[in-house]
Amino acid sequence: MLLAYVKKIHAEAKLSAATGPTPFGTLSNVTLYTERRFAEIDGIGTVEIDATGDMSGLSPVERCQARNGEIEWVPLNKLRNFRTSFFGAGTKSGKKGDD
Repeated sequence: MLLAYVKKIHAEAKLSAATGPTPFGTLSNVTLYTERRFAEIDGIGTVEIDATGDMSGLSPVERCQARNGEIEWVPLNKLRNFRTSFFGAGTKSGKKGDD
């Protein structure tokens, strides 16, 4: 499910993306998190996040793992309810960096 979701996002973004110095979907500036994080994706459910990065045409992105083991880079604006516990109540505002 996560793979199909990300393919749909890429297809939509490619239609509106201007060509730049790097090809669409090129990943750069990857930073691993020191602790696990969790977030929600509509239609997918809770995903585990272990890294952040920049991707041309979709920047910034988070590396997400779904319950079935699929791992994909998902744009930050498609994630909600960031937290550090799988069952946690989330952060104060629900936004990244507000822990």
